[in-house]
Amino acid sequence: MSPLTNLAVVYDRMGEYDKSLKYFDSAAVLLHTATDPWRTAINVRNKGKALTHAGKPKEGIVETLKAMEMYARLKDNYTWRVSTFSCQNLIACLEILRPQNAKHFSRSSGTAHMVMESL
Repeated sequence: MSPLTNLAVVYDRMGEYDKSLKYFDSAAVLLHTATDPWRTAINVRNKGKALTHAGKPKEGIVETLKAMEMYARLKDNYTWRVSTFSCQNLIACLEILRPQNAKHFSRSSGTAHMVMESL
């Protein structure tokens, strides 16, 4: 992760969501998708989590899906693990938006497609 992404994650965990989102946006300006696609995707995924924590789950879903598309384009052995984290974020969004549907998914086995069908 980039140093700005690290700061953003710390602020997110401290509950200072406005600061967190500011640092994610600053990191996005400095990261270059073409030369550093992993860091860019991680930044986008973590911004999705922060938006969800900040009470903006719909925006969190948009960012999480962007990250998942970025991971899919990388096509390597590590992608499946990172995509699992992204699915977990989508499930967290679903728990906020539609708690009655969230009970059907476990955090470890849900898929993005199934979660999105529930929204």
